[in-house]
Amino acid sequence: MYPLVKVVLSIDGDPDPVLNPDPDAVVFRKYHKMQSLVNEYCDGKATMTIHSSPVFRQRFISDEYMLFWREWATSGKNLALHIEDDLYRLSSAETLQPSIFHHPETIFDVISTTLERLKQWNIDCSCFRGGSNGHAPALADFLAKQGIIADLSCAPGLNWPERGVDWQGAPATAYFPLNDNLSARDGYSQKALLMIPLGWDGITPEDRRRPTVNYLANETSTLEHLKRVWDCLVRRATDLGQPQVVSFLCHTYSVENQDLNQQLKKMLTYISHHDGQFISITEAMKEARQPYPGEHGHA
Repeated sequence: MYPLVKVVLSIDGDPDPVLNPDPDAVVFRKYHKMQSLVNEYCDGKATMTIHSSPVFRQRFISDEYMLFWREWATSGKNLALHIEDDLYRLSSAETLQPSIFHHPETIFDVISTTLERLKQWNIDCSCFRGGSNGHAPALADFLAKQGIIADLSCAPGLNWPERGVDWQGAPATAYFPLNDNLSARDGYSQKALLMIPLGWDGITPEDRRRPTVNYLANETSTLEHLKRVWDCLVRRATDLGQPQVVSFLCHTYSVENQDLNQQLKKMLTYISHHDGQFISITEAMKEARQPYPGEHGHA
């Protein structure tokens, strides 16, 4: 049977916990465990984030990490640049300062430097995910010019102005956004940046700041709710007569938490057995450009 929902597993590799980040040995142990999990449960397909923040500008592009990113990428998996300036702040930073997504031009050099570093190692990074799901049209335009083709920041229904989060009205499946409104769908033919939204049940959450039980978000939900959200996605695909392309968010810290790790494995299995398929960024792009009956050339 043709998969009704196609999923990009979005893995956040932040060095949790925020106030006392793990040392490299622990981070790498978790990374390799997640790599094995992806190979076993997701057909070797997933996208993992490369963290960057004022606290850690160089750590995750050091030689040791570059070796891991190259291993990850050459095995067919994807990488996403993940800017976390609003969470991993310097102690001297003002608590109430605007989100980085209110002045994205201040991180353009950071992005360019990171991508150039990856290029020097012949490592492809084709994706982006904003910290706390934040974003900005100017940033999206800059990313596209840098060769980024996909974005995992979107979480339909979320709204957290202080963090640059506004996904009110965003489509529930992968789409190409308008230049001045990232939550609005545009035609696909001339667009370079594909937004891949977090899987969502269509219900506006009570707390619109972070993805919880209304989304495919492993660490902030339960297995019961994750399955319920998935079933909603399958029904949506059936009702619309069009496969849905979404992301499923998880974090590397979950692989050493017994309950969260088991929940993740059970949910990945559930997806595979209930009309789902794990896909790469390239496959998501191909699917989004596929015209379906009634679309008239628009994604």
